[in-house]
Amino acid sequence: MESTGKKSRGKRGQGCVYRPKNSRNWWVKFSVDGQLYQESAETASKNEAMKCLSRRKNECETGDYVPDIKRVTVKELYDALLADYRINGKSHWWAELNWTKHLEPFFGAMLAKRVGSNTLSRYIESRLEEGAANASINRELSLLQRSFMIGYEAEPKKVSRPLRFHRLEESKPRQGGRDNPLTGFQERRAAHRCANSRNAEPAHGLHSREERGRCRLYSREGN
Repeated sequence: MESTGKKSRGKRGQGCVYRPKNSRNWWVKFSVDGQLYQESAETASKNEAMKCLSRRKNECETGDYVPDIKRVTVKELYDALLADYRINGKSHWWAELNWTKHLEPFFGAMLAKRVGSNTLSRYIESRLEEGAANASINRELSLLQRSFMIGYEAEPKKVSRPLRFHRLEESKPRQGGRDNPLTGFQERRAAHRCANSRNAEPAHGLHSREERGRCRLYSREGN
């Protein structure tokens, strides 16, 4: 029978399990570096509570125990990510944008311990329903993954494990061809050179055949 509420004691310093009065669940009590901790084992089984205590003791020995892990939110982890970008002088506007537009509505108030493979699958499905590209979803989850890693590497740790996800397959960019869309730097460079070419003839082979073709394409699109 597991009905008794009497504490089950081990050797001094190794902790114990007990069931508070009028409580259905068992609790565990143990100490870390002289600091006493008590938490619910979230089970009505004494045997399961003993297993929970054993896990906590192992986590204490390996340094993986996180006392406040149950209260850490995803937002706290992401705030630490943004702070890391600022401290290291990295551009972070895009990380803030992805959080505000996509990640925060889904994960903002969620406890970090609740984020697992099932949660990530629901997020992916919701983003696909919105018409998001696989590449965009991968970038968003990579940011989330990085925030968990920062929490895992913090002292003391904010999460007990890093976050992992299976990257979605991304379509390969088309190579060559007049219908291959220009992007980013290539687009700006082509536009700049096209603007200059209207006022002066290319000198010393400034434009390659491909670039001249792009200029004609831009000229047609600009009309």
